Amino acid sequence: HGEIDGVLFFRDPLAAHPHDDDIKALMRVCDVHCIPTATNPATGRAVLEYLKSLAASRGRDIRQGEKTEKVVERRRSKTDSAIVQKYKNDQAIVVDKVAAGGK
Repeated sequence: HGEIDGVLFFRDPLAAHPHDDDIKALMRVCDVHCIPTATNPATGRAVLEYLKSLAASRGRDIRQGEKTEKVVERRRSKTDSAIVQKYKNDQAIVVDKVAAGGK
């Protein structure tokens, strides 16, 4: 949680992919966790600009005396939005039911 700041995943949108379900799953996970995701060069530049600004912000925090561990921990400890919390809760209920042998 909080360890990935962005994803660059370029693919050929005109070609069929045998692992299309895996690609969709990756995109879904990024969406659920609000991870900036790029799937083409234009969005890649945008995500790289975001990562650049994030690195600059973290650098400022560290130069101002904040320990690196604190800066990273603050990123990791961000709370999920209410929508993500509900999604995770709903998924936990489904997993618990399946694990208990129910449907």
